[in-house]
Amino acid sequence: WGYINDKGEMVLPAIYDKAAAFSCGYALVATGYTSYFIDEQGNKQDATFDSATPFYNNYSVVFLNNGFGLLNHRFDLTIEPTMEHLGDMGDNGLLCAKRQGSAKWEYVDANGETKIEAKFDGTDNFKGGMAIVYIGSQCGTIDKNGEYIIQPSSQLGLYNMGEGFLANYDSDVYKWALIDKNGKAITQPLYDDIRDVSDGLIAVSSGNNTCGHINTKGEVVIPQEYAQVTSFSENYAWATKSHQSAFMCIDKKNNVIFTLENGEKPITGFLCGLALVQTPNGYKYIGTEGQVIYEWTN
Repeated sequence: WGYINDKGEMVLPAIYDKAAAFSCGYALVATGYTSYFIDEQGNKQDATFDSATPFYNNYSVVFLNNGFGLLNHRFDLTIEPTMEHLGDMGDNGLLCAKRQGSAKWEYVDANGETKIEAKFDGTDNFKGGMAIVYIGSQCGTIDKNGEYIIQPSSQLGLYNMGEGFLANYDSDVYKWALIDKNGKAITQPLYDDIRDVSDGLIAVSSGNNTCGHINTKGEVVIPQEYAQVTSFSENYAWATKSHQSAFMCIDKKNNVIFTLENGEKPITGFLCGLALVQTPNGYKYIGTEGQVIYEWTN
């Protein structure tokens, strides 16, 4: 694996056995059984770990000597690898953590200092100013101070969609509903599947796998007339009328911008104007008008 720029020019040679996307100026790569970070010039960074996550909110969670720790973007360990479990850095500077020997989860800052006491049986990362937590079989949400926004309840099945919105699974009807951060219903439980908020819209499906998009008010923006849709990214989404028909690139007004060839499958949405597409013979990066930027065979 190697790296190209948005013009399809090779910037870093294809010398890696594994390679992740760049984030916060660094990419996680591997040669053989050794993983490490490189900068945008391909320089190997001085950091030791058995495994690591790509940088997220300027931090990487690393695993070393049977413990989890936290690495900042200057490659200093701000939390020594002594945690039994450690989540990703939240958008408010807190991480969920479980210390060695502890039965409960807590939230810590980038230095490992406890900010929300260890009292949870399960936790999720902070996103959109809140985090989902579990007390036994009960589910609720907290704010950055550890105060409950939505009180834990066994009647809730929450999913954090980002941007201050949640989905709640109604086990009586086996459907998802869109709710706000305070637990107020925005839609009825209508959906078999519901995705993260992206570009202000939410991909949903219901009834014989009919798919479309709603906005954060619950209003239909793209009718559920597709067999498959993806979330919007950079104002575009992928959609197909049937599982046998070609994928189309649509905009937020449901206009078809271009159509892929039969047998081609989108792998990603658009990022910096490029999307990855699998072809019968390999892969290609295309632009927002369907133009081929870079192509290679298996």
